[in-house]
Amino acid sequence: NICVATNSTDPLTYLCNTTETTSCINVMPYNNSTYTVTLTDKCTSVAKDVVVTVPQPFNVFTTNDVTVCSGAIENLSVFTDSPETLNYLWSNGETTSTIAVSPVSTTTYTVSVSNYCTTVTKNIVVTVPQPFSLTADDITICKGASADICALANTNETLHYYWNTGQTTSCIN
Repeated sequence: NICVATNSTDPLTYLCNTTETTSCINVMPYNNSTYTVTLTDKCTSVAKDVVVTVPQPFNVFTTNDVTVCSGAIENLSVFTDSPETLNYLWSNGETTSTIAVSPVSTTTYTVSVSNYCTTVTKNIVVTVPQPFSLTADDITICKGASADICALANTNETLHYYWNTGQTTSCIN
């Protein structure tokens, strides 16, 4: 509803550009619109524009999920295709479009982006691999014999092996 308040005690005539003649009108525009109300009494005529803003739907894009080392600083961002000013609320309480995080364990950050009518929520997962230990046992072999040397780690993470021989597998011969 759009209503007009006045401090006059005289009888007034209301005329809106919608042809309504009451102090309040009900509007339901789909786009930004301007409504003009004109108040008149026997001596005065005053016009006033009332602008009704209708926020439009928008799309939200975020940075991709990421893997970082414990304690490393990572910037997470949200982007939209809206020309309007939007409100941001991250699960850590931040209210900007980009935040810097430094988790010590895997954390899901949620951002809600809203205008007056619509809220879009997205998640970004920041994975922090847990420390692992490496086991590679010393061995003794006879001269001219061959043996496998293996490196084992206590993790389910994908690891990359680099031996001083140039080999890149967990076991070498």
